[in-house]
Amino acid sequence: ERRQALIRIMFNVLSGRNRNNKSFIRELFNYGCHCYPGGSKNILKSGRGKPLDAIDQYCQQHKICYKCINSIFNDGQWKGDESRCNPAESSYKMIANMSAYSVRCSEDQNPCRRAICECDLNYAQQLTGLDFEANHNPDFLQRNGFDYDSNCVKRGSPSEKVAQCCGDRNSFPFPQMLTKQKSECCANVAFNSAREECCAENVVARIGKCSQY
Repeated sequence: ERRQALIRIMFNVLSGRNRNNKSFIRELFNYGCHCYPGGSKNILKSGRGKPLDAIDQYCQQHKICYKCINSIFNDGQWKGDESRCNPAESSYKMIANMSAYSVRCSEDQNPCRRAICECDLNYAQQLTGLDFEANHNPDFLQRNGFDYDSNCVKRGSPSEKVAQCCGDRNSFPFPQMLTKQKSECCANVAFNSAREECCAENVVARIGKCSQY
């Protein structure tokens, strides 16, 4: 509930609208293949399969951000002692400007809390950056009959490997996760070395285009 409340505040400020926040968040639970497949009681549960639309893709990226937190702060283990950095249990401080429709994460907090805040803020910015009502498909809600098991099929073989991410616990925007395609790091950005290169000032560009930066 605490995490949902914080994200609702972000949505409200960034959208500049006095939404019914609880209703808005409810439209994300058990939506598509990646939006809170564990419902409100397990916000850390990852989805599976290919995202069905932009909203579903943003939910997937949000969970990837959490995976990087788990990898960098916890060595891949959510459960443990109270020192663990867990988005489901940790709150954070943010600075909201209602008149400017802006939110930023406070620097006056430990790296774990700020990292969680940065993940949530990026997620809120992505969702409020699109026309939610126009992009939201009620047919992708499990309560409306969406079959998660048949529509969201895990690609590849099951893996218990800890996510490998670029950057460190003080990298903001938060680190990106390495994939088969983007397998190398340029500071906290993952890139495809077959097509791109890491230039000065840690800028990723097409191969041979570093001189433009």
